[in-house]
This record gives sequence, structure tokens and C-alpha cells, in this order.
Amino acid sequence: MNIGVSIPLPAYKVDPGFIARTAEALGFESLWCAEHPIMPVHSSSRFPGSADGIIPESYSHFVDPFVALARASGTTTRLKLGTGITLVPERNPLLLAKEISTLDLFSGGRFLFGIGTGWHREETTIMGGDFDHRWTQTREAILVMKELWTKAEAEYHGKYYDFPLVRSYPKPAQKPHPRSFWAATPRRCSSASRNGATAGFPTAPHPKPSRRPAPSSTPSPSRRAVIPRQSQSRSSANRQTGTSPAASTTPAPTESSSAPTSETEAAMKAELERSRRPSSADPKESRWAKPWLRPPGTAIGLNPQRNLALRGPAVPAGDSEARNDLGAPGGAGRAPSHRDRIFCG
Repeated sequence: MNIGVSIPLPAYKVDPGFIARTAEALGFESLWCAEHPIMPVHSSSRFPGSADGIIPESYSHFVDPFVALARASGTTTRLKLGTGITLVPERNPLLLAKEISTLDLFSGGRFLFGIGTGWHREETTIMGGDFDHRWTQTREAILVMKELWTKAEAEYHGKYYDFPLVRSYPKPAQKPHPRSFWAATPRRCSSASRNGATAGFPTAPHPKPSRRPAPSSTPSPSRRAVIPRQSQSRSSANRQTGTSPAASTTPAPTESSSAPTSETEAAMKAELERSRRPSSADPKESRWAKPWLRPPGTAIGLNPQRNLALRGPAVPAGDSEARNDLGAPGGAGRAPSHRDRIFCG
């Protein structure tokens, strides 16, 4: 899972370069910046983020996302830079295409294009957008930008945008287009896809909620692997004794009687049994079966290879990962740590 951070509001109170540098150092995948270029003082539009529909005062304090992300790109090398989202109907697509391609080029192909149309009627109208048909307008704007990004000389003739052959450079670093994310319902994304607006884009629309599958009566893969072998052994025994399969009284395997299907499972069960049933012969060992009860500096009283098996495939003794996880090569004689709780009962 990739996790990103967004620039808070008021967006100009903290340097986006500092936020980006800190986010990259902490291991975050991306930085996102939203936009509202203006916020009308008088409006009949309801804010969709609250029950009362009142627009928060902080929504008057956005910065330009492309300037902020350009600042962020100069302080980072790996962090992805996204608009969350760009209000496409409120921007001229010829200028927007150049802003995106320039930022993507200078950042080394790290730009993520968040596409949206907005919810504020008065804002969209003031900025020159057609609010009632804003998704149709957005479709045209996307097609315009695709022409400009992919062709040396591009032209477009549509309802909202109409221009002759022009040149637009630079081209984006990502080919053929920057990666895009559509802030829309699945129906809107499907419509945009049918109309060609998303063609060539590795889009990521909001998915429909998934439903958890109903429990199945089909045996799990491990059970299916056990049953055929037992059936074959019974058939072989029946052939040797001359007994028919119907007369066989061998009970079918049950969940409680089935044997572990792997060495790892066997080791885990054995370790759990050892911790649940302490040995009366060695009360000290039964007490130290709980790693958090061991005195500091006490070596683990378990087989190092078994510890490795419980965590996964064994790591060669000379491997740096084995040294980091187990203290010494092979894990012998290391002091207990919080990691013990993972594989000790």
C-alpha cells in the first residue's frame, strides 16, 4: 500500500518544500495539493463535506498547486507529486498542458494528474467553466492536452476549444501521458472512457465497494492436498485385503485430526504447545518461554533454526538480514527483543 500526505490549510503557512522533504525522509510515497483559485463571498452552492452545507472559511486559503509542487520537486528526488485535484473546467487546457509537462519534466516524471470538475457553481462560472456540462468540457480539455503532449504540431476543433495548428513544448517525461486519477463516480469514469477522454491514460477511478465473498464449503488448498493422499492409501489397502471401498470403515479426516501440512505449521504448533504447557522439570525455562519475562541479556532458549522457520525461509548465516534480525550470524546467543513476540508463544 502506498501512502501519501496532503498540504494542509491554510496552504501558505508551511513551506511545501519542507513538507515534501520531510515526507520523503519518513517514507511517504506522494505529496498532494488541492486547489480552489477563488471562493465567492456570496454563494448558493452547498459544501458536500458537511451536513449543514456551510463552506469552511479555510477554503479561501488554497495556493496554486503547480507552483507548490514545483517547490516540492526541488527539495526531493523520489516523492511523487500529485494534484488532488485539478479543477480542469476552470483552466485553459493549452496553459494547463504546458504547466503539467514542465513540472513532469523537471521532476523526472513524478507528476500525478488528479482530475476533477468541482462542486461550486459560482466559482466554476466565474472562472469560465460550464458548470451544468462540466464533465463534457473536461473531456474536451483532456483530449486537447493529449494532442499537445503527443504531437509536434497539434490542433483541435470542438465545442469548447477550437484552435489551428500550434506547437507546445516541452513534452512530459512520462510517456505518452502523466498518470491520471479521476475524482469521479464509476459511472462518470465509464462515460469518459467511452468518449475517449481516458484513452492512453493509466487511470485509477474510485472503485465500487467490494463485497466479502460468502463462506465456501469447498475445502481449503491444504485440505484438498491431504484428502487425495489418504484416499489413495485407503484404496491401496482395500486392494491388498480384497475389501471393497464401500465396506471400508476408515473415518474421514476431520479438521481436529488433520496433520500439519508444512514444517512451518508443525513448528508453530509445537512452540505453542511448549509455551502453554510449561515443563515442571525446569520451572526457569517455563517462565522464560515468555520472551518479555526473560532477564536482560539472557539468550533465547529456542533452536535458532526453528526460530527462522517460524518467521519464514531460513536466511544464510552470513547474510546481513540475518545479522540485523537475530543479532549474531545464525541467531545464536542474541539478547531478546520485541521481535521474539512474533515467533514465541
